[in-house]
Parts: sequence; C-alpha cells; structure tokens
Amino acid sequence: MACMKCGKKLGKSQVFCDECLEIMAQCPVNPNAVVRLPERSAPPAAKKKRGRRLYFWNMENEIGALQSKIRWLRFALIVAILGFLISVALLLMLLHRQGQLDIFSRLLSA
Repeated sequence: MACMKCGKKLGKSQVFCDECLEIMAQCPVNPNAVVRLPERSAPPAAKKKRGRRLYFWNMENEIGALQSKIRWLRFALIVAILGFLISVALLLMLLHRQGQLDIFSRLLSA
C-alpha cells in the first residue's frame, strides 16, 4: 500500500508514512472527527483494440456494402491501368525523340 499523502510504499496496516505523521502532528485534528478514506478502485481493464468491423443486420446491407467496395476496386484498377499506359506512351515518345527508338517509322513503312 502507498501513503495517502506522499505516495511512499508502506506496510499493510499503515495508511500514512512516518514522515507524514510527524508533519500531521503539527496540525492536530479533533479526535471525535470522522475521517473517511477514499475507496481505491481497481484500475480499469485495458480495452482491446478491435479491427474495424461492420456488423450487418440483414443481407441487403451486406450486399450494398460489398457492391460499394467492388465499385472502388474497379475505379482503382482503371486508374492504375490508365497510369501504366500513359507512362509507357511517354517513355516511347521520349525514346523516339532521342533517336534511340525508331518504332514509328517502322510502323509507317510496313
């Protein structure tokens, strides 16, 4: 147990440490005064972190949520493909301008 005033560790039967008792002796208290010590509650249990879960009460809500996810995945896939095609086209144009790639003249002559 710890001292109620300064927080030092104490034996099981003590409430205040010897140093605090000496300081408190300088300010006497009426012996008939009722002193109520605060109850020490148990520390709160650590909350478990849970992943973000969605609980669905009916199948219609679940189907709607899955359809929304599929829409976002389609959008992300289309953006990724377009980005890849644009980067390949820019790379081919840069190589052609530097004269390291003559693919356009081969296509036109064929």
